[in-house]
Order: sequence, then C-alpha cells, then structure tokens
Amino acid sequence: MRTRRANEKFSGKDHRRNPGYLPWIAVPAILAVLAVMLWLTGAAEVGWWRLSAAIAAPVLIAVSSMAIAWRYRHHRASNADAASRRRWLAERLRASPGEELASHQTPDRDGVRSLGRRLPKRQLEKVPSVRTAGDGLAVAVAAVTGLGLVRSFTVPALLAGGGYAVASWVAVAIGIIVATACWPLANGPARKYLRRLADARPARVPARFADWARQGRMGKKSPWWPWLLVGGPFLVADVCLLFAPLWTAHWLGVLGTTVIAVGTLTVVLAVLAYMAQDRRPLPLFRMIRLNVTPVITIIAVIGLVGAIADSQSLVHVIRDPVGSTTAAGQPGDTPLQSALQSWLTDPQTAACAVPAAGGATAGAGRPVRVEPLIVVAAAGGGIRAAWWAEHALAQIADTKCGPHDVFAVSSVSGGSVGVAVLDSAPTTAQAGTDIARMAGPDALAAGIDGLLLHDLIAGYTGLDLPSAQMPPGQQFSDRAGLIESAWQSEDGNLGEPFPLKHPTLTWRLLFNSAAVGSGCRVIIADSRLSGTPPGSSQPDPTCDLRSAVPGGGSYDFFAMASCRRNIAAVTAAMLSARFPYITPSGVVMGCHGRLMGQFVDGGYVDSSGLITLADLMPSLTGTLRAHNAMALAQARPGQPVTLVVPVVVYLGNSSRPVPVASAVSLVQEPFVPIDAMSAAGAELQVSDTLLQRLMGLTGDGQWLQCVPALAGCAAAGSAAQKTVPDQIFFVSPHVQPQISAPLGWVLSAASRNALNTALYVEAQPASRCLPASHAVQCQPGVGRLADLLQLIQSG
Repeated sequence: MRTRRANEKFSGKDHRRNPGYLPWIAVPAILAVLAVMLWLTGAAEVGWWRLSAAIAAPVLIAVSSMAIAWRYRHHRASNADAASRRRWLAERLRASPGEELASHQTPDRDGVRSLGRRLPKRQLEKVPSVRTAGDGLAVAVAAVTGLGLVRSFTVPALLAGGGYAVASWVAVAIGIIVATACWPLANGPARKYLRRLADARPARVPARFADWARQGRMGKKSPWWPWLLVGGPFLVADVCLLFAPLWTAHWLGVLGTTVIAVGTLTVVLAVLAYMAQDRRPLPLFRMIRLNVTPVITIIAVIGLVGAIADSQSLVHVIRDPVGSTTAAGQPGDTPLQSALQSWLTDPQTAACAVPAAGGATAGAGRPVRVEPLIVVAAAGGGIRAAWWAEHALAQIADTKCGPHDVFAVSSVSGGSVGVAVLDSAPTTAQAGTDIARMAGPDALAAGIDGLLLHDLIAGYTGLDLPSAQMPPGQQFSDRAGLIESAWQSEDGNLGEPFPLKHPTLTWRLLFNSAAVGSGCRVIIADSRLSGTPPGSSQPDPTCDLRSAVPGGGSYDFFAMASCRRNIAAVTAAMLSARFPYITPSGVVMGCHGRLMGQFVDGGYVDSSGLITLADLMPSLTGTLRAHNAMALAQARPGQPVTLVVPVVVYLGNSSRPVPVASAVSLVQEPFVPIDAMSAAGAELQVSDTLLQRLMGLTGDGQWLQCVPALAGCAAAGSAAQKTVPDQIFFVSPHVQPQISAPLGWVLSAASRNALNTALYVEAQPASRCLPASHAVQCQPGVGRLADLLQLIQSG
C-alpha cells in the first residue's frame, strides 16, 4: 500500500476506483437496526444521542456527496457542447508525455473533479525514499520493543537477587540483541526473502500475503479465507472480552488483553485506511481539496459531536446501593462527635492507658495514666498505597490495644482500598491474603479491556453492552465497574454495604474523593460529619459557607445524598481512587433523580489525607480538653487520672529522603513571579506542611488547658508529654537501593518483597527514635512505627 501510493502520488496518475456510497449508508443502517433490537430485548443500554451522532455523520456525508455529484452532472449536461469537448481533447493531445496532465484532474463518473490542484510532478526517484522511510518505521517497532526490555529489567537485574536477577539479565540481553540485530536483518536476509517470496508464483498462502503486501491491494479473485483464518482468533477473543471480561482478562493477562485490544483497534483503523486510500474520496471531500478520505478526522468528529450531544451521559454512573437506604438506626447515622464520646467512655480507654513516665502523679496520690487517641492518614499511590496501608495498619491492629487506640483513618486513592480490605476482612491474616490476590494482574487487565473495548464502543456508538460475571443488577459496567468486580471476586467482603454493619475494626473511616468542576473535597465517611440530621431535606452539594462540615472546601458525601448510603465498600473506596484514564470519573445520581456530581481521585486535591485530619482536629481536641479537665476534676485522692493525648500517624508509601539544608540561591528577576507562585502554592499541600500544622493543633495546651482551680493539672500535663513525646509518627520506606513499587494497580513479587522488607525494618526496635539513636533518620517531635508499637503494646 505504501509503495503503491508513493508511485501514484509521484507519477502524476491516479488509478484508484471511484468512490462508493454503500458503506456510508449500510453501516449506519446496520448499527441502527442492531441498537433497536438490543434495546427492545433488554440486551443493551443505548445512549441515543451518541448513537444518533454515529449514524448521522456518515449518512450526512454520503447524502451531501450525492447532492454535489447530482449538481455537477446536471451542470455538465446543460452546459456541455461539442466545441468545448473538442477544445478539451486538443489540450490533452498537445500535452507532452513528460508534462502530461494528471488523469486525476479530469472529472470522475459522478462529474466531480478529484482535486482543485495538481499532484506533484513526475518524480519516480522519490518512491524508494518513501518505501525506505516506511520500512524504517516498521523495523523501529521491533527495535523499540527490545529497548523496552532493557529499560524494564535493568533495575531488577542490578538490585534483585536469586533467580529473578538471572531472568532479568537474560531479558536485558535479549532486548539488546533485538534492538541492534533487527536493523541488519531487515535490510539483508529479511528483505531478500520477502522479495523472493513475493516474486514467486503466489500459489501458497505465504506467497499470496507477500504479493498482496507488495501490491497494496488484493486481486478481485483473491480468497478471503486466509484473512478470516488470521483474524478469527482475534474476533473470538474480542467477543469474549466484551461479554465475559473477567474470565477472559484473567486468562489472557494484562499483556494479552492489551495486545488483542490494541491490535483490534489497529486492524479496524488499518482496514478503514485501506478502504479510504483504495478509492477516490467522496465529492464532499474533493470539494474541499482533499486527496484521500480523512478517516481519523471523521472518527474524532463523531466522538466529539456525540460527547457534546450526550453531555449528561450516565455511562460512568456508580453502582447502586446493595442494601436498604431508608432503614432507621443503620450504620453511618452516628455523628463523629458522638462516636468520640463513646470511645472516651469505653472501658478499653482506661484499660489500655499506659502509666506516665517515672510514675508521675497529679497530686494527692493520683497516678497519671496516658491513653493515645490515634488518627491515621493513609496516602494515595495505587496498589502500592493499598498494600502499604493494609500491612501497616494490620501491624497496629494485631497489638493488644491497637484495635481500640485508633479512632479514625483518613485515606486517599489506593490507601482507601487497603483500608476497606482490612476493615471488611474477618481477620488481619485474611486481609493480607485478599490484598495479595488483588495486587495481581486481573483488575488491571479488566480495566484495560473496558478502556479499549467496552467503554470505547459505548462512547462512540452509544451501545452499552452487558457483561457476564457482574453483581446482580450491574451487568452494564464501565471499566471502573470491571475493576470493582475483579476486586470483589478476589475479596468477597468488599461487596458488603458501606458503612459496614459489622466491621472488624471500630475505626471511623474517611475516604477522600474530589468533585470535578468545584474542586471540593468529598468525604465518604461511616459517621456523620455535619450537623444535618438523617432524613432532613438534602442540601446542594457545596463546599462553600453553606457546608456544615468542620473544614473548608469539603462536604459530607452521605449528608448530601443519603440515598447513596449502603453502596458496596469497594464502590465507596473506588470513588476515592478514580484516577483517569485507567479508571474514569464516577457519576453519582443524588436523591429524587438529580445529578449530584462527578467524582475523581481525592489526590487531585490532597494526596496525603492529612487535610481532613487537620480540619477535624480542632473539634476533636476541644472534646479532649473537656474530657481531660473532667478526669482531673473528678479523680479522688489515690484514684488514677487517665489523660487522652491525640496522636497523628502518617502512612507515606514512598521513600522519604532525609531532609538536608540547601544553600540559598537567587532567582533571576524576570522569573521571580513564576517561581514564587508555583513554589508557594505547592508548599501548602505537601505532607510536611500539613504535618507541621497538625503538630501545632495537637501540641501543648490543645488537649489539656490548665486553670488555677484545676489541681495537679500542670504536673499531669507534663507527665503526659514525657510519656508521649512524639505526637506525630511517620511510617514510610527507607531510602535505599531497591526496586521502586509502581503507582498502578499491579504489584510484582519483587515490589511486594521490597515493601514488606521496608515495613519489617520500620517495626524493629532498632528503628526507634527514642532513645535518640538514629538522629539522622529521625526528626524532632516525629516518631516511627517502632515507637508507636512500643506505646500501644505497653497498654
């Protein structure tokens, strides 16, 4: 095809067939009939606006071209005369062979000129250059594949050990060989063999394929069965990926699913390009001086028009609740402050309190005991964050008082997924098994299937095809629904309604999402954060001054849409982890059929989860001040005084470099505004800035305010501070040569081992910051996981 088109372009002649109108009308007609049949039988949901765009565009092009052709024929019939025809013939006969006017300039059978300008002059010497450039691009695909192997396996080869390192070195060697050897092979033996094969009598199938590739077209009597034989497996795999995505993606894997989906799209575009270049363009395109049919442009326009016409599409609407949303007293009705009061009065609070350092007392023989109120922020980062959050919190939950000491967990993206897995599993061991299965390739393979096939078909044609293996009533799933279903098949507990009725841990869960358009932080919590009582009229989803959440720029998801309560736990976590484009934004329908909004990954606003804790901390410490003051006032001589101290734990799943002082440098004056704006805006959202803010909100005087009438307050407060000298704990992997875990939804065995090793090191007594034995790795006022475990294990 490439050589033939080059020959035609630079030879001054155009031997292509005249345009055909049948495909432009027959294909839309078939699509319309198919959509109506599927809709009437309930086999598919149809987006009529997108379907109309997909049908109307080609039909309109064909009808317009027919009208243009009819006008030209009518004009020629009414104005042609014998003199003009003789003059036209004389001009053709006077033209020299070297300057022959291109035949494509003459009117076609439909009377329309192919172009309004001439093709390039006869330049046959350019044809080999075009062919060589095309061959170079084809060989470059193989070379880039080899370089990809080198890039992917160099680090594992250098850092991994055992058989994995050996296999990585083999892959690197293969990549180098492929990247370097493909060029001489293509220019020598491969070219000679293909030329010899194509020049042979095309009796065998390989020879026919080689001849067709060289000629750029198939003969009229050429059989179609070889193409069906080659394309049959692709068609079967495509059908299976569309209608049984989980099963098929599981067996094909990520690479197989990607190759088949991308290969299918490539073949479709190649066939369309072949059909477009094998014929002259329709009169409409020749009117605007085009030499070929703009296939890619037409496809893009259809998609754009369909998206504009169907701007309220519900293709990416989240799943419906899996339980009743109106039952009284269901989980999630309890306000967060009431949950905190219940936590403070729980007997476990006094039982898990640790004796104050040095046996300090609050006077009158009243021993001081300290109980940490732990709030956790789990940062985002895909499956890496899910793995880190689940394993780190499991270590805390496996301690004696860890299940009680932790009060709330604010999470983002993958951190929310890990927290949901842990809280819904019956045991921490089961949670570890579940997250290991979820870290496999099935979910990503299903997401790629949805991205490249299912959602693409629904986006262009409006046909939302059903899928098997989906939860009841959810057979029409986008790629986010496919990922949720893959996770749910690996961890059935994720299908439980959220807020969970019987959670393994009594921690308050705060999943952080973000609203598209407004940029509001959306908190999907299992406790009411606002003062709006259940059952009251639903306010508009806003994060301005009308928001009742004790924090700026956010609102309570279930307070705005109580009818969405009891969505599956995996759906609630996914609302916090929708990072386009592998996972699309989630469309949520509010109560009474109103569109509530469009939600994406909470990391777009805050990837740490710390802002939510910083917003809630003043109300929490206010309650703690009152509780601690009452504990001191009501304690009789000889009775212990239990003080509750707030503690913040930040689970950062990426390596944290040791901070070093950098020399001050001057910025050139023209760049000062740009540098100042970008640096100042970014500094407000980094984890260190938010942790500094939380350090001030939880520091001295925030959880215990002494007044003269409160006897022993100063001594008790000092004893509590010495017992819990670090109120900020940072849990993250060390900076060391290792394989960095990716941000996607698949974790290799090497990445899992690296994360497990890093967490094991964090939990070892040798990693403690108190006593100060690791001054380089510890910062003032900041502890590590080993320090936290020591504090809660002694309760």
